[in-house]
Amino acid sequence: MSTVSAERLAKIFVEVADTLVDEFDLIAFMQMLADRISGLLGGPAVGLLLADPKGRLRFMAASDETAKLLELFQIQGSDGPCLDAYRTSEPVINADLRGATERWPRFVPVATSIGYRSVHAFLIRVSLIADDQRLFAEALEAILGGDDRIEVVAHAGNGKEAARLARELEPDVILMDISMPVMDGIQATREIRKRDDNVSILMLTGSNSRDDVDRARKAGASGYVTKDRIAAELIEAIIEIASRR
Repeated sequence: MSTVSAERLAKIFVEVADTLVDEFDLIAFMQMLADRISGLLGGPAVGLLLADPKGRLRFMAASDETAKLLELFQIQGSDGPCLDAYRTSEPVINADLRGATERWPRFVPVATSIGYRSVHAFLIRVSLIADDQRLFAEALEAILGGDDRIEVVAHAGNGKEAARLARELEPDVILMDISMPVMDGIQATREIRKRDDNVSILMLTGSNSRDDVDRARKAGASGYVTKDRIAAELIEAIIEIASRR
């Protein structure tokens, strides 16, 4: 059985978390999710169905055209592993299609004709939580947790809380999201700098906007990392600004 490295999984968590913004595109998100799951599993075709409020399954995304075909066929024919997993709330794991014709009489002939020999199906129940910053923070911690030079001491959900925790805990480095509720990252950086000139603040921003970078530096940030480069650059950026102290 293949395993997935913590670093690779963390990179995907960061990518997923960074898409969960107010204007995010559900279809694009589901397509990205199907592609990443396929990559994690080493290349097998992956399809995603979503249940609507009335319990009807709808096709959302697939990693390739054959997976899309099979997902649509299951919905139209009311037959197949995904429907079983949804109806029973039990996963279908490594089901050998050579002996599954009686179980899925419509699905099996079509699946085997295009090269499938076994299938898996899982039900995931999702609750949407209006706190994507917590998901993003946990993804960052997953990346940092693999380096013994770095210890994560706290999470802050807004700029005001970040300023309070900085005062109480006196960390060496603070990772500051530029966009936060209550008090944004720019104002929080100013507040922290008023009390502590020694702390290093690394600003996390969603773009390379010169205006954002200039405002961050004027507020007292020691550096910045764009969110699309976090997985590749974050640890070295932290070590670099910490060494300036």
